[in-house]
Amino acid sequence: MNKKLNKIIISIICLLMVGIFADAKIFNSTIATVNGKPILSSDYEKLMTSVLKEYNSQSAEVVKDPKNRQFVEYQVLMEMVTEELLYQQAQAEKVIVKDSELTKAVDQIKQTFAFDQKTGKPLSAKKTEAAFKSELKKEAISYKEFQKRVKRQLTTKKLIDQVIARDSKPPKEKDIKQLYADIKNVMAQDTVAIEKMGEVRLQRALPLANKLHQLTAENAKLGHIFLKAEKGNDKETKAAIKKATDIRNQIVTGRITFTDAALKYTEDVNAQKLSDRPGNTDILVLKGTMPKDFEKQAFSLPLGKVSTPIKTDFGVHLITVKERKAKQDITYDMIEPELNKYLSAMNMQKAAEDYVKNLHAKATIDIKKKFDLIEAKKPEEKKDEEPKDEKSKEKKGEKK
Repeated sequence: MNKKLNKIIISIICLLMVGIFADAKIFNSTIATVNGKPILSSDYEKLMTSVLKEYNSQSAEVVKDPKNRQFVEYQVLMEMVTEELLYQQAQAEKVIVKDSELTKAVDQIKQTFAFDQKTGKPLSAKKTEAAFKSELKKEAISYKEFQKRVKRQLTTKKLIDQVIARDSKPPKEKDIKQLYADIKNVMAQDTVAIEKMGEVRLQRALPLANKLHQLTAENAKLGHIFLKAEKGNDKETKAAIKKATDIRNQIVTGRITFTDAALKYTEDVNAQKLSDRPGNTDILVLKGTMPKDFEKQAFSLPLGKVSTPIKTDFGVHLITVKERKAKQDITYDMIEPELNKYLSAMNMQKAAEDYVKNLHAKATIDIKKKFDLIEAKKPEEKKDEEPKDEKSKEKKGEKK
């Protein structure tokens, strides 16, 4: 939970989608003021409800801890403060949103109602409009107020875009080559080189190293049928193997295709959620990442053949190999455009982050809500600014 600007920008988008349908009821109480402008408790509570709902659906344990819960509350409020600061600055700089831009944004939001919530099937234009208006009515917000809030968020986004265009710099060739070398060392698991690169460079290289590993490692695309069987439960395992054998017989004798069998029989929860789309039970496995017996079949079974039941600690599996790719070597020329794009994005993020920090430094911000449980955590935020590689430490020493 830090203050990296990508999270701030994401939060602004979150405010766009959630704040648009915030409760229209206005309370006099304020939770904070930003240069004299109030942030209403009602708006804060509405956004917190949405954020906590998201946490509870993905990682409920995080917010059960009082300190974590309060930190989330603090972060949400500070992101609302940032959004208000950006909007005030956009007004000061006379950032203008054209009517055509507003219309386009409104239409894009309307399209989020273009699918049936239960079936996922597309709705007609008339039904999409009806679903959208129904949501406005449900949240007691007029169309005019809705447009006003969308325009506010577009204004803020436009300011950020202008700042990035003005202040961000293209990456230097030496930085691109350094990143390439760091990625190669991470992928090779060169512990000596990794230790020398320092935490900052390591964290910069890791996301791309992981992505490139997935793209270049020896891999196999598999059709997959999974049957649950608790580890150590012989009765369940035998039953699952028997069922898998029967399913396999149906497939090899032509009574059912592997894809249809997977959609019908798999007990993979993620696959079942997407069972309205054929082929979605396929999985991509990287060599060296799967249980031994499973991997042996995945990388030796002839294409199109159906495996015998494979027992693992997770249950029983049937697979068919649809595609197999050998390990690929990467060169600098091959990934230079991706590295350039990646560093450019980081420079853009840094430019926007510095701009936001400057706005905070100059603003008069009064936070009325107390955050006693996380008081001790706040100084740790400054650690992100401390240089962690050797060259940075030397430069810091020279300044002294």
